[in-house]
Amino acid sequence: RILAAAKAIASARRSRAPLKALPKDVVPRDEAEGYQVQYALHDLLQPQVGSLVGYKIGCTSAVMQEYINIPHPCGGGVFEKVVHDSGVRLPAADFVHVGVECEIAVRLARNLAASEAPFTAEWVAEAIEAYHPAIEIVDDRYVKWETLGAPTLIADDFFAAGCVLGEAVPR
Repeated sequence: RILAAAKAIASARRSRAPLKALPKDVVPRDEAEGYQVQYALHDLLQPQVGSLVGYKIGCTSAVMQEYINIPHPCGGGVFEKVVHDSGVRLPAADFVHVGVECEIAVRLARNLAASEAPFTAEWVAEAIEAYHPAIEIVDDRYVKWETLGAPTLIADDFFAAGCVLGEAVPR
């Protein structure tokens, strides 16, 4: 079930075909299953997008959470082949419905292990090595995302399609 959902999403991403609803028997039932599908998807996409190098955090404001109908932020993967330096030119044909968002990216000096939770702002700040002005590249890869539900959006990396990083600013 998890792998079947990941394969369906991977196929749509590779072909740049807008994703319709997943077959009912493989739709992630909840956010936890959505993340399981996401991890399987990452393994399937690695030959095309490279290694996982970080994460994006989406749906961080109350307005967006209400709009998308999810009560908290969620995450998606960022991969080495879709992290670009400032000045890059990317063809629109590489995306389904491309968009951009202004962001601040952080590079960590060390990984934050789940065993270190609960995290505090101070604890996380100590792990930051540098900040980058960033443009998040988002891709609305769906026929109608509003009908898919948060677990499916999470499974597909929550609109993540890469980023463009400006010059690092050390912490």
